[in-house]
Amino acid sequence: MTAPRALIRLAWVAWLLATSAASAAAQPAVGFVGIGQFGYERLAAGKSFETVLDSAGGGVLGGGAEVRVGGAFVNAAIERFERTGQRVLVIDGEVFKLGIANTVTLKPIAVTAGWRFVHEKATPYVGIGVGRITYREQSTFTEASENVDARFASYHILGGVEFRNEWVATAFEVQYTRAPDALGVGGASAAFQESDLGGIVGRVKILVGR
Repeated sequence: MTAPRALIRLAWVAWLLATSAASAAAQPAVGFVGIGQFGYERLAAGKSFETVLDSAGGGVLGGGAEVRVGGAFVNAAIERFERTGQRVLVIDGEVFKLGIANTVTLKPIAVTAGWRFVHEKATPYVGIGVGRITYREQSTFTEASENVDARFASYHILGGVEFRNEWVATAFEVQYTRAPDALGVGGASAAFQESDLGGIVGRVKILVGR
């Protein structure tokens, strides 16, 4: 590498470090952010949910709050997924629709810890966390004992980019969640041998605060 090129690269790295330090210095030592979020979730047990709901995913809506200390953050959020399909019977891989309305509701609660690579305009971030998913199935014209109301542990990883404009920011985020051994005991999930209640979520977040 020639001397001019080496100097140019050195200057470029120094500029990046300086701007990163300046951006980090501009952030408050401790911050609090309120979050509203919406997105689309593709469920891991795709065949089971597609059989019942005619779709392997759907929209999610939720909110939460986040505490920031320098580049580190911890947040808690709750979301809701709900779709109505119908009960089915699966025999030797063949699906029989029963014509009985069946509403599936998922309410994931998640706590995430991570790190923000702070820049003035666009700030990438990554995180890892745990949660609990409430899973309900409710059908019309059935006994209460035939409905499902259960809770399962989950864990997840996520990554995204936050674009800030003063006290309001927009973030685009992808999260992968696993909730193993939650399904597969009976019904369509047992027929298709699917037990994971997690999935992949792409979401947009609106953040207020710093």
